[in-house]
Amino acid sequence: MPNGSSGPDNISGRLIKSVKFEIIEALTLLANRCLTEGYFPECLKCTKIIPVFKNNGSRKDTSNYRPIAIASILGKVVESLVNVQLRTKIDHLLPTTMYGYREGKSTEQALIDLTDTIKEKRANKHFVAIVALDASAAFDVLDRKLVIAMLRCMGAGPIMIKFIENYLEGVSQYVLINDSSSDSWSFDVGSGQGRNLSPTLYNIGTITQFFWTLLSDFFGFADDGTDVISAMSIHECNEKIKKLILERSKWYELAGMTLNASKTQIVGFGFTPAAQELHDITITPSSSFKFLGLTIESNLGIDIHVSNVCKKIRTAAARIRTEGSFLSTNDRRTLYQAWVNGVICSNGGAYLPILNNSQTTDLQTACNQAIRAVAKLPRKSRNISISDIHASNLICHASIKQIAVRKCLMLAWKSRFTLRTSPRKKDPRRTQELTAIYPLWI
Repeated sequence: MPNGSSGPDNISGRLIKSVKFEIIEALTLLANRCLTEGYFPECLKCTKIIPVFKNNGSRKDTSNYRPIAIASILGKVVESLVNVQLRTKIDHLLPTTMYGYREGKSTEQALIDLTDTIKEKRANKHFVAIVALDASAAFDVLDRKLVIAMLRCMGAGPIMIKFIENYLEGVSQYVLINDSSSDSWSFDVGSGQGRNLSPTLYNIGTITQFFWTLLSDFFGFADDGTDVISAMSIHECNEKIKKLILERSKWYELAGMTLNASKTQIVGFGFTPAAQELHDITITPSSSFKFLGLTIESNLGIDIHVSNVCKKIRTAAARIRTEGSFLSTNDRRTLYQAWVNGVICSNGGAYLPILNNSQTTDLQTACNQAIRAVAKLPRKSRNISISDIHASNLICHASIKQIAVRKCLMLAWKSRFTLRTSPRKKDPRRTQELTAIYPLWI
């Protein structure tokens, strides 16, 4: 029986896995023909759209629904084969500050590099500003001609060009609500939602925005991007912001995208930037902005983000206490790892290493509430402490300090080949001492 995870052809991934040995020859033949002839079957180009309620606001308001696109599973198999080859060939051509859908490039690393860049420029006594422009439905409106043109610039062969052109042509989709479906419609822009090749094609089509202007350092993750501007004076920084918005607007126009001026944000570090105009809308600078799940404040503090994390942990503790009341202790531990540790470690490398004592205490207090929920203890109990729970082996939990140390070690290990060390000045007296002690080593 088809389920919600199946595409328009009602073939689910579970079905393909169950008969994989029976269809392997036919599936291999299909994939090889697509790759050698540069052709993507028409029957695999249709996408099913299912609106999912965001659990916020009225169900009668269509803006409170998130569209989930489900494409053909068979088509995704062919797309995955092409995607692996395409990503392998172009990865070294992509900018170092492009993080979306790339191996070894995470939101955590993007946030670390972004904040480190701001801090480095501030240490050099520069006035720094961030401009975060927002494009509406970027994946759906990206100019396909731009994608093909950039593929040619990257050196793609004629068969790959032919395949991508055929892959993007004739794409259609329809909306399914319960047992009712709309008429299908096709579109001639965008890389398509719910398709395996779409993220890679989006990266290829938008690579020019990283080199479009010399006024800033651009950090991008898929359709989320941020420009970092710096100058020695406030006036110069404001002028750069004004020019940057004009240049970025021109790029978005040429790429076929529409800027959402109401969601565009400007944040200054060391000063308050001047208000700017975009599409007859005044953009007033704010004291903080949210990028990839982390709230970055104008003073480079993390108080707002820590407060938000504490709220999520307390919400998770309440859910464990209510929804896990009929579950076993092991099941509640699993909920704790997913709902609490998952929230803490999400982008943890960008904020855990710089926690102060007060912020660490706030996070630990929130975690303790969740630990009590796992152990089915009252919310406030002076008779049993968290250390007693650990001693009884009822639940083993690393403290916030331990998690922060672990994150630092993991980040250091990942960047062990790129760490920069400052040259150490030699002390002649120390060299003489070492020579006398270890003559063969010096």
